[in-house]
Amino acid sequence: MTMLSDLKTQVSQWLRFERKQYTSSRMRLQEKRGTIFTVWFSLWDIWYSSQLNDDDASEAIRQSIDSLFEQLETIADNSPTGVKIILPEAMDPTFLPGWSMKRTGPGGSDHRGDDQRNAIQLVRQWNTALDRKASDARGPIGGWRYDRSQRAGPERLALE
Repeated sequence: MTMLSDLKTQVSQWLRFERKQYTSSRMRLQEKRGTIFTVWFSLWDIWYSSQLNDDDASEAIRQSIDSLFEQLETIADNSPTGVKIILPEAMDPTFLPGWSMKRTGPGGSDHRGDDQRNAIQLVRQWNTALDRKASDARGPIGGWRYDRSQRAGPERLALE
């Protein structure tokens, strides 16, 4: 079984490939206009962090968001073409069937619902941190612009 590389490694591999393609005559003009990324993190971060105490969970979310934006800035700064990045908001993992089976169901580990309450709070915290970090991101000169009206919540993605 092949393990999926971490985000930093994937970004590095993509940039190497993209630079090689960009200098190649095989790349069409339309492809040189830019790339759209949809980067959806949060599900597993929230799933696992919900078991932590409040301070550790908040720190884990902060570190995840910081790491994500570090790589997004690397993409924006180094991509040979224009980049548009779509950042969907976190969805509530407690709605997933796996949550019920593993956490709150008859054989689950969260009989009092503490992890569930934590997860719901972490979704709010993730989305607030994502919004704040994206709003603080560099402007068009730095390679990207944040358009709050185009935020993509999971319910919007499912409908479009």
